[in-house]
Parts: sequence; structure tokens; C-alpha cells
Amino acid sequence: MGLFDNPMAHEITKRTEKKTNMVEIESKSSLAISDFMKNVEPGSERYTLLQAARNFKVSWIDLGSKLYRVRQKKLYQQWGYQDFETYCRKEIRIQPQTAQKLTASYHFLKTEDPALLKNDATRRFEPDIQVVDMLRKARTQADIPDDKFKEIKNLAYAEPEPASVRRMLKEQMSPYKTPKPIEKPFKRLLSQASRLADSLEATPGIPQLLINHAKKIVDNLRELK
Repeated sequence: MGLFDNPMAHEITKRTEKKTNMVEIESKSSLAISDFMKNVEPGSERYTLLQAARNFKVSWIDLGSKLYRVRQKKLYQQWGYQDFETYCRKEIRIQPQTAQKLTASYHFLKTEDPALLKNDATRRFEPDIQVVDMLRKARTQADIPDDKFKEIKNLAYAEPEPASVRRMLKEQMSPYKTPKPIEKPFKRLLSQASRLADSLEATPGIPQLLINHAKKIVDNLRELK
């Protein structure tokens, strides 16, 4: 049997082609971001955020912190975008779901482990975003004492694979599990709040303060996801 008749060889070739395609997609995204950077003032907040998006694979915390500020301060409006989601898709080339995970995970670390946000030699490591996202969700789904959750976090950070963390969390947190909230009503509330905020913004004569309050409610609901 020749090399090209070997099923294992075919499988290796398929994996290599898949990896190559992924690299090409990432390169196209990076090139698009680089084109944006040519028209933005170097050193500006917008420029450094584009840099962070281009270096997303190196540090998700850096991008998460910058996106969190952009959403909280609504900086995307200064840059010509009506909403945060459009800014993410068109300028830094990431999906809104990814942006939500980045900002929510950053906010979780800011609350639970601020030492991990330090961008200097004192930071022990940068945890996997999948692990942080799982810990964030687990925190909201269980009524667990702080000292026990700290122990669980340390175990999670020590695990090399997110799949191992998922199994560990299921085992460790089962005694503290609270009933899972019904998801559909929550999604409906978020959808209704988003539509209300959009309608208020599109209606002439509505005070900006009221529009801002409506958008803040939408942001707070998203943080709960």
C-alpha cells in the first residue's frame, strides 16, 4: 500500500489543509484590521484597540479590557457606529457573541481576581478564556461560599484543558447547584429591552437621558448571560 493509499496519510493531509485554511482566514482578518489602522491616529485609544484585536491570540485580557471600556463609555459612537455590535463586526472583525464573552470574562476577573489583570511581572499567568467563562457562569448558577469558590477557581486555573475544567466544575459544584433559570423568558426580556431602547432612540423628542437608561438596562441584562 502506497503512502497516498494510507487512510492515516489522508487524515493528516485533511488536518493540514484545515489548519492552513484557518491561518488564511486569520490572515485576512488581520489584514482588514491593518487597513483600518492606516486611517487612525497612532497611539489613540481607537488605534490601540485595533492593535489588541489584531493580537487577540496573544492576550484576550488586553482586548477584553479595551472592549469593556468601549462599551461602557459608548466610544464606538465617536467612531461612527450606531451600536457596539456593529463596531465589533465591521472594525475589529469579531462576532458580537465573542465580544460578549470577552467583556463578561474580563468583568468577572475584575471582580473576582483583579491581580490577574495586571499587565506586568506580578501577574502569575493569563487564564484560558474558556475556563474563565465557565467559572463566570458557574458563579451565577450556584449559591456557593466564597472560600469554596476560591478553592474551585484555583483547581480550574491549574487544569491544562477546558474539558477537564468542565468535568471538575460539574463534580465540585453539584452540592451547591441552584435550579437553572428558565432561559426563554430571559431571552425574551433582553429582546424586548433591546427593541425598546432602539425605539426610544429612533423617536424624535425622547430625552437622551431616558435613552441612555434604556441602553444601560440592555447592557446589564447582557452581563447576566
